[in-house]
Order: sequence, then C-alpha cells, then structure tokens
Amino acid sequence: MKLLKSKPIALGLTTLLLSTIPTSNTFASTIRNLEAYYDNIQITVNDQYRQTSVEPFIVDGITYVGVRDIGNLFNITADWDSSNKMVKLSGGLSSTNELAYQQQLLMLNNQIEDLEAKIKQYEQLSGEIFVGDLATALTNVANTFYNEYGMLWTFSVDEYSTYLYLEIEFDGSKYLEEFSEISSTQLNRFIEDVCDVLLDGLVNSTIEDMKIKGEVYDTANKDILALFEYDNYNLTVEEYESTATAEDSEVNITDMLETEYSNRFTNIYTIYGNRFSLNIVDFSITEKSNGAVYFVVEVDASDYLDDWNNIDTDYLGNIVDILDDIVDEIEANYELSFNSGEIVGYIDSSSGSELLAYDRYGLHIHTVE
Repeated sequence: MKLLKSKPIALGLTTLLLSTIPTSNTFASTIRNLEAYYDNIQITVNDQYRQTSVEPFIVDGITYVGVRDIGNLFNITADWDSSNKMVKLSGGLSSTNELAYQQQLLMLNNQIEDLEAKIKQYEQLSGEIFVGDLATALTNVANTFYNEYGMLWTFSVDEYSTYLYLEIEFDGSKYLEEFSEISSTQLNRFIEDVCDVLLDGLVNSTIEDMKIKGEVYDTANKDILALFEYDNYNLTVEEYESTATAEDSEVNITDMLETEYSNRFTNIYTIYGNRFSLNIVDFSITEKSNGAVYFVVEVDASDYLDDWNNIDTDYLGNIVDILDDIVDEIEANYELSFNSGEIVGYIDSSSGSELLAYDRYGLHIHTVE
C-alpha cells in the first residue's frame, strides 16, 4: 500500500478537497470535486498497527494519509502556513543521523558475531576438557568397584546443566541373588564410595563438585532398584523391590499352595457343625507405593457363601496355616515384617467379595451377600 505520492496530500475529511501544496513544481489554485472512498484502511509502522486522527481514504486508486498523521508516525512536526499555502515539516532523523545509526548498528552486529564465535570456541574447548576428565574419572570408578560384593558392575554417566547422572548396572540374570543379600547400609556405603571416587577424579576440572543423581539398574529384568542423589557429601537413597523378586515369590507360593495344600482350604466348620472346603483358584502379590505388600488368595466360594456366613471361628481348618506360610515367604523375599504392618493378606471370592483380611491384628472375617 502506498502512503505518500508526489501529489497533493489530503488535509480535509470531506470528499471535497480544498488544498494545494507547493513543491518544486507550481500548481494552479483550483477547486475540484473528488470522489473519496473510505474502506477502514489500517496503518502499520514496522509491523505495528498505529492509530491516525484522520481516517485514510482512496481517490482515483491512490491512498491518502493526513500530513499531520504521517508526521506523528515518524516524529516529524507538520505545520500549515496559510499565508504562503505551505506545509512545513521539521524534526525526524537527518541523513547524517541515519548514517551514524547505520554505522553503529553495523559495528554492534560485528561485535555480536565476534562474541558468538568466541562462545562457540569456548564451548567446544570446555566440552573436550569435560569429556577427558570424566572418562578418566569413570575409568577409576570401574577399576575400583567392578567386582564389589562378588558382582560384575558397569558404570556410565551423563552430564546435565546442574548435575551428573550416574548409572550403576548389573546383570540380574546372574547376580540378583547376590544383590538381594546386600543390606541397605551396604548399598548406601557402596553408592557413596562410587560417587566419592568419581568426584575425586574431577578435581580442578570444569565440572568438579557437581551434584550426582543416579540409579542402580538391573539390566536383565529392566528394574530400577534404587534412585539416589549425592550433593555436598550428603546421600539420599530410595530403594525399590525387584519385579523378579515379586514374580519369584508368586511362583514359590503358588507351588507351595499346590504341593502342600492341594490348592484347598479344608476342614472348615460352620456353627451348625457342617464341614466345607474352598478351592484356591488364583494367587497374587501387589506392592504398594508406601512399600507395603498385599497378597490375595482367590477362592471359588459360589456354593459355600451361606456356610461362610455361618463360619465357626474356632474351627477354621488350615486357613491360618496357609496364610502364615504365605507371610513367611513374603517376609523372606521382601525383607518386610508382618508384625510391623508391612504385609496384609486377603481371601477373596471369585465374584469379587472380600471374605477375610489378615493383618498384624489378626483375622477379620466378613459376611457376604
């Protein structure tokens, strides 16, 4: 869109223009009726919308904007000299000022390009220093701890803006049993020693004294067994149970229920002296976010709900024996305590009803519909 043309600039708002503006050429004073079109024309300066006091309009395909508005947009004062029929413009940037600003911008751009090149060069150099220091430190870690606790360990580290991330890995298909024998105190000391040796190898480097975050990882079972953070010689560790341990426990208990108890709760009596049994159809273990373990023994009780609702609590058959054997297996594998409330068991019917809960306070028998 054209803002200014080498023709008289509109000074009026009506469709009748009564202005003549002297230039280097001489125009005769005349009165002409013009047809002006107003079409909500917008003005932008450097892609920013600007308001005008007089709405721009179009005459004979040419767009006209008021001189005063043009002056305001570009910090130029516009005055009308009626005696001389002259528009006087003053202010704004002179050609000398424009040239000075262009030269200043060029100088600043050159400085920016020079600084960017130096930053890039520094990043490349510091990256090379970092990789060399870290590789040496990691080699020291591997040489020191590769067979700790009779296990083969591997170590890797990644660098982030404010910390290092250290992965301590082992093959659970070969060493999970050995790992399960490592106490929490031993694991914490091992992780702390590894972090200390790593940081010792980074003294006087560009990344010394960085915080270390990391994990202990079982590559075979794809399990994170511990997450840790080591900052200013303070270590925090959060341990997790291996999924392989849970699977092993479920398998062992399922085998025990079948071989030792034929998958049945037997010799249960009602208060009327009727004896009945419940077939075990499934077993599962669930580890909760608070570290506790829940187990569920699922039974087919569809034909014995009335008997169950009238159970004689003095004659529970082998229910308690089976539940205690399950608890013993879980305590051994998970290093948890039933008496501390860390293990809770349930007997559920296949229809989804909870028949019984077993915790450190004893048995809680429920009637069902």
